[in-house]
Amino acid sequence: MTNFLLLISAIGALILLAFMLKRSSARAQRDTQPIAPKRARVIDSGLEQRIEEVRAAQQPTLPERILNFRLLTEEEVTPSAHNTLMKEIRNFKKPPDSLHSLLSPASLTRASTQELADIIKQEPVLVAKIMSAVNSPLYGLQQQITSVQHGIAFMGVNAIRDLAIRYMLEDAAQSVAPEFRKLYQRIWNTSILASQLCQLLLRQLQQQNIAEASTRTILSFLGDLPLINIMGAADAERIWSLPLLERISEQQQTCGVNSDIAGRITLQQWNIPQGIILGIDRVHRVPFMTTQAEDDSAVQAILIYLSARLCDDLMSARTEVFDDDLLARDEYVGAMGALPESVRSGMLNALNSVDIRALSDRIRDQRA
Repeated sequence: MTNFLLLISAIGALILLAFMLKRSSARAQRDTQPIAPKRARVIDSGLEQRIEEVRAAQQPTLPERILNFRLLTEEEVTPSAHNTLMKEIRNFKKPPDSLHSLLSPASLTRASTQELADIIKQEPVLVAKIMSAVNSPLYGLQQQITSVQHGIAFMGVNAIRDLAIRYMLEDAAQSVAPEFRKLYQRIWNTSILASQLCQLLLRQLQQQNIAEASTRTILSFLGDLPLINIMGAADAERIWSLPLLERISEQQQTCGVNSDIAGRITLQQWNIPQGIILGIDRVHRVPFMTTQAEDDSAVQAILIYLSARLCDDLMSARTEVFDDDLLARDEYVGAMGALPESVRSGMLNALNSVDIRALSDRIRDQRA
């Protein structure tokens, strides 16, 4: 009897041991299984995929020719091309110190009528040129402007400052050969009209830093000038008549450098503030933007670029109006796509405003 009880106890112990071993094995298997991340439910629901699709849709969709475009960097310019460019820049006369006063942060943000007039009056020839310009068909004013103060009061600080900057730069580049003077004049007129368009756009879009933006618009044309001297007269006329991408490509092939690099080096030689130079660099890279503008400075760079391109195309008779067909061209697609939707729709409305239509009429008159 005792032996039987011992046998039963032993069997029970074996059964219990087997159960415990099986349970332990099951637990071990569970512990070795990979733990699914908590966000797996989000992925399974398709939410994250939809978020990525929305983000992708917000990025500018660039044409293939923009994506494949090769924009030279300063590091890629050959020593020969760099030396030729520097020779042309050294032929320019250094602008007067009053240019630095006009480009100073204080002047761009809070110059008064009297302060601006005092700077301009330091250059009597400049005063005469400004008076001649504001009373010309370029502005189409209905009354005679009789003094710098009168011009500032009637047209605003920004408009007169931009004219002063334009004529200071024009005087610095007066060494241009006679056969290029007509083309130079056309470029300067385009720059000043583009600065006016930029001011109108920024005001209607309720953007800030209008003075700085309009000044950068003018300066963004500077790099074309030394390159014109490097080319022959026929090539210079032909290349300037081309749309932007073709123009840059021809500059790089003919001169081994582009207007962005030429403008930057010229401004550096003239000791223009680095912040202005970097801002202009940003403008020249707008057509190649692959992300949406994320801050006010990026939006401003795009609007400067668009103002310059619109006036350039109209002055060169590549278009007759600012319309959707023009904005669908390759050099506009990235810029328009990079603008926030509210700014983009506001800009399209602004281009149809009375003031900008009047400006486009004046631009067509200028090219006649």
